[in-house]
Amino acid sequence: RSASDIHAWAAMRQVLTGGNFGPTIHRKIQFYGVIAMSVFVSLASVQALGSLVVPSEKIELAERIYNMFRMVACISPVIVQTVLAYTINKYTGYAEEALYRGQRSAKGRCIEYRRMGMDARALEMHDVHDLLGAVGAEIRASEDAGPMRVLWLVATPEVVTLILSFVSALLALEFRQIVLTGGLDSVL
Repeated sequence: RSASDIHAWAAMRQVLTGGNFGPTIHRKIQFYGVIAMSVFVSLASVQALGSLVVPSEKIELAERIYNMFRMVACISPVIVQTVLAYTINKYTGYAEEALYRGQRSAKGRCIEYRRMGMDARALEMHDVHDLLGAVGAEIRASEDAGPMRVLWLVATPEVVTLILSFVSALLALEFRQIVLTGGLDSVL
């Protein structure tokens, strides 16, 4: 554990993780995701609300069930992306914790080296201690400034809940229409 190792690791981590890795690509993915989600939401809303406003017995049960599966299939990748982005955001906390453990270890070594009269080595461990603290603070600041996002929202379980609530409402409307038109009676 030397200061140069910490510098190298911090530089690599800064470039290769989270929102810092390919920020232009992240913005494009967010932009395309918002467009795709808007199209999906619009189509699903028109379909569900349309069948609620103008119920039609002419729509077959198979088509209604297909529409329900399509809603679930279209939203699943967004939910998976949100969960993965949330996991990446949580990884920062684990890296911070490891850095702070290393910082405490370096401080302990610094004290031991001073007791043994190895002042040069103690000074190096003191520098490692300070550098680990600075890298930990930088990681937290970087994560707070640019967390992973999905649909331009910070990836959290709340976003998954929001998306699932919306899709559940649409599915409930669709299922209600199936029940009201007697679609399930023909199957049973």
